[in-house]
Amino acid sequence: MQNNKNGGRVRLKDIQNMLAKDFNISLSKI
Repeated sequence: MQNNKNGGRVRLKDIQNMLAKDFNISLSKI
């Protein structure tokens, strides 16, 4: 894993997007 100045922010956004998708999927299952 490389540590870039923008790498942290990009990963945070990617993680938030993944969490949002998982959250939407879990809601659709209910």
